[in-house]
Amino acid sequence: MNFKAQLEHDIKAVFLNPEEFAEVMHVVYDDDFEGDIPVVLDEMIQEDRPEADQVSDRIQGVFRVTTMFYAAESDMGVVPKKERNIWVGSVEYKVITSACDMGQIMLGLQRFDE
Repeated sequence: MNFKAQLEHDIKAVFLNPEEFAEVMHVVYDDDFEGDIPVVLDEMIQEDRPEADQVSDRIQGVFRVTTMFYAAESDMGVVPKKERNIWVGSVEYKVITSACDMGQIMLGLQRFDE
């Protein structure tokens, strides 16, 4: 087994292992993918929106929530694109950043919450 194949195996066997770090979640991405796969969601961060956002839509008490999403490319078969929507569990996010390295999909996700 070459290095890349070993690394991909280790990612699934350890980091994306539901008995270690991952949680099996229902993921829906457009018409390209729907299924239950092991996912790691990094801690969500809530932050006040910049003043420009608040002035333009005048909604008080709405926060931007960001999180990192990790999954195996072999589980999804597609790498989600920026500016598209993805459902993780029962929550809809917008994809802000998208990358795939050594078989691991890494997405920066954003949603708004009260």
